[in-house]
Amino acid sequence: MTNPPNHCPFVNRSDTRCAEHFKLSELDHAMEYCFGKYQLCPTYVELLGERQVRRREHPLAVQITVPARQSPTRAPSNRAA
Repeated sequence: MTNPPNHCPFVNRSDTRCAEHFKLSELDHAMEYCFGKYQLCPTYVELLGERQVRRREHPLAVQITVPARQSPTRAPSNRAA
């Protein structure tokens, strides 16, 4: 069995509640909680609760990201004018 990561699983999300801790004046909080004791962080508890509610409401929903398709470029026509 692998050990859980030592950082918050929400650290890569663009949530303004987490972004507040990545200012210079808040880096002590980020190092202590986001990359250490994240289970004790009130923001982590709130985000985890929101995730659990979403999963209960939509248990079969799967989020995927599909890259946008580019339209094929037309090859120049070789017809004589």
